[in-house]
Amino acid sequence: YDFAIDFEYLPLPDKGEFRSDDALINQIWEVAAYTLHLNAREGFFDGIKRDRWVWGGDAYQSYFVNYYLMNDNDIVRRTQRILRGADPMTMHINTISDYTFYWISAMWEYYFHTGDIAFIRSMYATMLSTMDFVEGRLDADGLYEKRRGDWVFVDWSKFFDQDAGPICAEQMLLCHAYACMAKCAELMEDAESVAKYNALANDLNEKINARFWDEEKCAFVDAYTTGNRNVTRHANIFALLYDLTSDERKEKIITHVIKNKESPAITTPYFEFFELDA
Repeated sequence: YDFAIDFEYLPLPDKGEFRSDDALINQIWEVAAYTLHLNAREGFFDGIKRDRWVWGGDAYQSYFVNYYLMNDNDIVRRTQRILRGADPMTMHINTISDYTFYWISAMWEYYFHTGDIAFIRSMYATMLSTMDFVEGRLDADGLYEKRRGDWVFVDWSKFFDQDAGPICAEQMLLCHAYACMAKCAELMEDAESVAKYNALANDLNEKINARFWDEEKCAFVDAYTTGNRNVTRHANIFALLYDLTSDERKEKIITHVIKNKESPAITTPYFEFFELDA
């Protein structure tokens, strides 16, 4: 019997490589790199056999791997444009608040890795309108709290305390987005926005540390309005990763959360990315 197979792919050459003296680790690297290539299409897809669509969290992580493997800037630009869509913005990216915050952070991190200021300039008005949308959905105290139609994701985990009120991990992602927005505004020489977003970042950081920190548990709790004082790794990883607390508190987090085997473990490769990065 004769048969033919069509294999459609985007020919992105690798610019980075990895080799060790462990054959299994080399095989893991090769499978991982090949997987990213399979999902590098119009944008970075979440899975070539499943949704085959661009999800903000999956894409955000793909950017970092891309910078070290293929270092193709155009696919990052395409993915960012696909995720954001056109104005007016009427819902969070993929309806997930985290993904909107990642989208803003990814703009600064793109510039950090590439030095491509032209892309920031071309997207700056859209970044401002995105932040206007975000600010229009905060509570009276400037905290993000889930609204109707929003999906507060963070991670697939059964351990979160999401009964009511603002979630710590979301405030941390928003705080990092403010800081990244301020850096992009500085690139654009928009002094008014630099001052605005630095002030918002500083104010939110103070509220995070005042309201979510639990000195007895030496960690940030998921929520302060429920009274449960529930501790998971997620917010505490963000505190380390985005430099959102004092060095003294970071040491306590490392000892009492990250290195504490009784702290519920991260169970998804998705969030393990953040833990390993931290």
